[in-house]
Amino acid sequence: MKKTLVFVVIIVVCLVLIFGLDSYQWNNGLCRECHNGSYTFVNGSNNHRGLDHYYYECDNCGHVIMIHMIMD
Repeated sequence: MKKTLVFVVIIVVCLVLIFGLDSYQWNNGLCRECHNGSYTFVNGSNNHRGLDHYYYECDNCGHVIMIHMIMD
């Protein structure tokens, strides 16, 4: 029982970190590199482990970020 609880806690912490980093990178859609452009969706992919990756590019400087959820 304790091992299961520890495993669940580790998974939850990992997900919180992943999606927290995604939110930080997204920065409300404003580019962190040039501070002048907005991110637009350019591509998406799925790896063999079932993780989705979404790529967004700055319309001003071309900086690309990869995040794990679709942002609007």
